[in-house]
Formats: sequence, C-alpha cells, structure tokens
Amino acid sequence: MERFLFPKLVYRVTEGPLSDKRMPTAMIYTMNVTEEFCQENYDFTLDSLETVIGNMFTKPYS
Repeated sequence: MERFLFPKLVYRVTEGPLSDKRMPTAMIYTMNVTEEFCQENYDFTLDSLETVIGNMFTKPYS
C-alpha cells in the first residue's frame, strides 16, 4: 500500500496535485473474522484508510 500512496504525497502546501486525472479505486477486505467482529473492531481504521485514499485518488468502492 505504501508504494501505491507514497508517490502521490505532496509535502509543500503551494504545490498542487501531481496529476489532474482522478484514479478510480476499490478496497477488497479479506479477513478471517465475522462481519460483526470487523464492524466492531476495524470500522474506524478502515474508514480512515478509505478517507486517505479518497483524498489522493477517488473514494474507493468497498
């Protein structure tokens, strides 16, 4: 994931995005847990990750 996100990071406030085109994204979660357990324990983490990816590319389908 870091190799995917790192080139798109912009460290200076004055710079714009690296490209004008927004890339469609999707998130596929594969875990050995029930959906209820995932919602109770991973929702915040996964939502945060989706927000970061959405800010750099587009809001991912999940």
